[in-house]
Amino acid sequence: MILLFLMFSKGVYSQVSVRGNIIDENDKEVIGCSVRILSTDSTFLSGGVTNDVGEFHIKSIQSNNFIVHLSYIGYEDQYITCNNASDDVDMGKIKLMVLPKTLGEVKVVGSNKIQKIDRQILIPSSLQRKASSNGLLLLQNLSLPRIEINSINNSIEMTTGGTVELQINGVKAKLPEVKSLRPDDIAKVEYHDNPGLRYGNVGAVINIILKRRNSGGNFSVDLTNGINKIGTGDYNVSANYHFGSSSFKFISNWERRDLKWIRENVETFNGTATPLYNVETGLPTKVKYDRMNFLLGYDYNKNNHLLSINYRLSYMDMPYSISDRESELTSAGQEYKISDHEKSRENIPSLDIYYQTELAKGKNLFIDVVGTYIKTKNNRHFVQRGVNSVEEYASQTKGDKYSLIAEAIYEQKIKNSMLSLGIKHNQAFVSNNYGGTINANISMRTAETYGYVEFMSEVGKLVYTMGSGVMRTYNSQGDVSQSKIIFRPTLKLSYNLTKNLLVRYTGYISGYSPSLSDMNDVSQNIDNYQVRRGNPNLKTVKFVSNDLTINWKYKWLDLDYLIRYSFDDKPLMETTLFENNKYIRTMENQRGFHRLQNNLNLKLTPFGENFQVNISTYLNRYISEGNNYTHTYSDFGVNGSVTFLKGNWFLMASASKGHKILWGETLTKEETLHSISVGYNKDNWGIQAQVLNPFSSKYSQYVENWSKLAPYRQDAFSHDLNRIFMLEAYINIDFGKHKNNVNKRINNSDTNSGILSGSK
Repeated sequence: MILLFLMFSKGVYSQVSVRGNIIDENDKEVIGCSVRILSTDSTFLSGGVTNDVGEFHIKSIQSNNFIVHLSYIGYEDQYITCNNASDDVDMGKIKLMVLPKTLGEVKVVGSNKIQKIDRQILIPSSLQRKASSNGLLLLQNLSLPRIEINSINNSIEMTTGGTVELQINGVKAKLPEVKSLRPDDIAKVEYHDNPGLRYGNVGAVINIILKRRNSGGNFSVDLTNGINKIGTGDYNVSANYHFGSSSFKFISNWERRDLKWIRENVETFNGTATPLYNVETGLPTKVKYDRMNFLLGYDYNKNNHLLSINYRLSYMDMPYSISDRESELTSAGQEYKISDHEKSRENIPSLDIYYQTELAKGKNLFIDVVGTYIKTKNNRHFVQRGVNSVEEYASQTKGDKYSLIAEAIYEQKIKNSMLSLGIKHNQAFVSNNYGGTINANISMRTAETYGYVEFMSEVGKLVYTMGSGVMRTYNSQGDVSQSKIIFRPTLKLSYNLTKNLLVRYTGYISGYSPSLSDMNDVSQNIDNYQVRRGNPNLKTVKFVSNDLTINWKYKWLDLDYLIRYSFDDKPLMETTLFENNKYIRTMENQRGFHRLQNNLNLKLTPFGENFQVNISTYLNRYISEGNNYTHTYSDFGVNGSVTFLKGNWFLMASASKGHKILWGETLTKEETLHSISVGYNKDNWGIQAQVLNPFSSKYSQYVENWSKLAPYRQDAFSHDLNRIFMLEAYINIDFGKHKNNVNKRINNSDTNSGILSGSK
């Protein structure tokens, strides 16, 4: 009787789990498929969605008789019955069948976000796609934590101050390429908010994964221009065509600005017994530039092999620089006229050859080689006119940079674990010719090699990643050369405390090399009082970071909190010297730089995805320790946005406070931006109207320097960048079907010209 009771108890109270792999009609994994575990009377027991490889694993099912319900947009629902399950159930591969007719409005069942140890995977809903005219607006509607999109300067930034790297199918991309994407072609967005060592020192990586298609092509045009102030425009044209195992793509973008800025400076020079106090009153100064980007690509994809060849060309023509200024100077009781103008051109062609292959099941190899040439021309003319004096400086700079980046990665899946091995090498040669007031020829060579091994696995609810890497940097200029080796360990931990509460920790050591422009062994006159000087003795910096992230979701509230402490050991920060009656602005390896950053993001959807409120608040503490100075600063701010989606209509309002960032002895305040947008989108066309900064009289930013020897404050503002009414229209033309795309996993590029500028 006791034995029968124990057997009966086991049958009643044992918990089982069920796993499986969902594929479509082309045997490709289905990402974001809703999986619901139902009792025999259809009561909901548990559920989830498939991950980024189409797999699901539902644990702790408190029943031995249950039904597995699978649902995904455009496919037939499936109900699979499991009876008398005493052990864990592995359902293997399950193929979904396409619906025989087009569906109406269908919503994703369950959460559209999958949380991983190093990234979030977001599957855009049908309503979010309808309310987006391009890939950039879709990112805005997804409301990624700590991400801000600036509509004026076409940039994506982080509230924590880090840089954002954009990718399309794992390939490093520029913002125009993201903007050219059709929302319906985007399968998911991978947001690496803690990218780690493989991606260098970027703050976040946004990887947009496109849907796999068949044959055919697409042509699209997206045009944006100012209505009341026509000096602002952004124009995109893209096309792609597929046949057999091959596909071609073309993307072009033209961004133009024709505006007026006013720049004002207040400077104090304390190098002499009697300090000198300079005040510059700014006059309207023209700013004009044209930036163009082109991409021509070819892909060959067959039998788990992918060859991708992409030629990129970036061209910038700036006849009137952003740093230009016309002003009236008052110095020691004397009046002067200041004219400071700079014009430049930059041409960057690059060739990216990528190969990806599956060596065996669960074993993959990725190889990427990128060659880049950067040609730069820069002319600057500075004049200070007094009643009886004229001081004039001129510089003509020509730069040539050649670089080669090669990277190889091997990945092997071992049951529930992943082993990764990688090596990357970056070699560059720079030749700069400086003419004008100062003549010099500078040649530099730089190299960086990095190798790593990384292992990811799980123990119960704990997912961990352990990695170890070694980086070697080398720089040479003339008779001066140096090299440094940095050990780069990393540790990542992720633990689900509850179903809706995830805690993650990441700690790593990294490093970065000096910029080539800072290492130039040359001096450039800024004005009558100041000189900018390069420093060929700069050394590579070691960087340490610790992050703790908490993600919590409950009904209509999604909370994301980050606290980060990071430390730069011997960072490259500014130094001001006084030599021969001139103030020298240069860079040195200083003692250290500390950051303590807190960021809280709240996403509220009380009425479903039709109405969304986002609130982001941050508190950042900076401690800058120079060799001869110590500065501290705390920055607090709140940003927010409201989005309303209804059918094909959308309405959005957003406001962001400009961050104040301390580095070295300089505090930089970014622009404050707010905007209101309304738009209507159909399948193949759409229109959007936007007003930028409707409630401000000017668009401004400032820089404040706290040097004891030569402190200053620079203000820059424009009346052309407030109350701007923008109109955007787009059209898409599809023909046939689209080809399958394989995700490219490696991304490399070079955009640093290595030119030292004397601009203020």
